Amino acid sequence: MHGPTSRPWRVLPGDPQPEVLLALLGAVTAVGENFAAESAHLEAPYAGYLRRLLAPALARYGLTRIAGEAETVSLLRPKLIEWLGTTGQDPQVGAFADSLALAYGRAPAAVDPALAGAALRVWAARGDRARFEEVRGRFEAATLPVARAHYLGALGRFTDPQAVAAVLEYVLLGPLRPQEILEVPFTLAEKVPSNRDQVLAWMQAHYPTLTARIPPEDAAYLPWMADGASPSRLEAAQRFFAAPAHAPAGTAKELEKVVELVHQRLKLRQREGQAVGAYLEGAR
Repeated sequence: MHGPTSRPWRVLPGDPQPEVLLALLGAVTAVGENFAAESAHLEAPYAGYLRRLLAPALARYGLTRIAGEAETVSLLRPKLIEWLGTTGQDPQVGAFADSLALAYGRAPAAVDPALAGAALRVWAARGDRARFEEVRGRFEAATLPVARAHYLGALGRFTDPQAVAAVLEYVLLGPLRPQEILEVPFTLAEKVPSNRDQVLAWMQAHYPTLTARIPPEDAAYLPWMADGASPSRLEAAQRFFAAPAHAPAGTAKELEKVVELVHQRLKLRQREGQAVGAYLEGAR
């Protein structure tokens, strides 16, 4: 997750150069994580902010690759599709991603490989418990490493609470490899702030089972599931990791980093949150 920065929200995508737009996405991420994430009243204004910033760029370059385009454009397009189709809540981009995801399920080679992963992540983010079952089935049936990686990434992008619960159960019981197991819950928490309390509670409830399935050194990073901007979630994590049974080597150091970052973000919100909220809501 990204740490606090100062006044990142007044960024305008006036420069058509894709390199500038790629850099802009870093500022967009900072706005979301430092101010809009876990702020229900800013969810819709932030989505509108993303559409205003990014939709013109996607319209400029198009939804699909054209012959002879710059490589930087090909790198930018899937990022724009993912942002607009998930957090930006753009219905047209979401529908396009859905069509690519369905086509990829029928014939992966027929879908632009640069867009496949982004499309599948958007498709999952827009799906329910039934869609999880489809992603799970495709993941287990994947024979190519790139397809497995795409579906693993999609598992971490669900937003529907019932689907998220099914994903987390699958992490514990499904055929994930040890090095894949933490990728899913960490992605669920990082990319979808509304999942964070659910992910932390799941980790606490299943700590022995979870830590038995991952490489031992990875257990030290579990405090990062308390990242974000929630004092109550951070306090719950501090109580949990204070127990010796939950604190293998390295855990205290990682928890200290999380505490510092959350406190920095909360101070930033206290200092500039009102101005950012007024900007986002006033610019709708």
